[in-house]
Amino acid sequence: MRLLIFIILIIGAALLQGAGWTLFAVSPNFFLAVLFIAALTLSDFLSFGIVALVGLIAIRFQPGLSWAPLLAVGLTLVLYWIKSYLPWLEIFTVVAGLFAVTFLFYLIFDPRFVFQHPTIIFLEALYNIVIGGGLFMLMPRVSAKK
Repeated sequence: MRLLIFIILIIGAALLQGAGWTLFAVSPNFFLAVLFIAALTLSDFLSFGIVALVGLIAIRFQPGLSWAPLLAVGLTLVLYWIKSYLPWLEIFTVVAGLFAVTFLFYLIFDPRFVFQHPTIIFLEALYNIVIGGGLFMLMPRVSAKK
């Protein structure tokens, strides 16, 4: 059930990513936020791999080519591998992790952007935390309805 929910969410995130939705001229990274929560909450690697693959296929239908989706998958794959070693409370892991992953995403993708536009990165991280945190808070309720 959870796998199906994440497949639907990642397809929706891929579609929203290409829609150009902004708030105060900053776009949240829906794709990264959904992948992050999938990596944190899915228990088996095959399920996470399926969600990531479906997401990559869905986002490829957007205009333009970019290696940014591969970078998002790579960063969340690292999270999947280290999540059992994270000692914090779950919600703190979501907040700190989404902030760190958003920052690392830009640091790897375009290091100059980090220093030229730190406010944009901070706002995007904040949006990603709101999206990811809300999704994380809803997931236990969804899984309880099995």
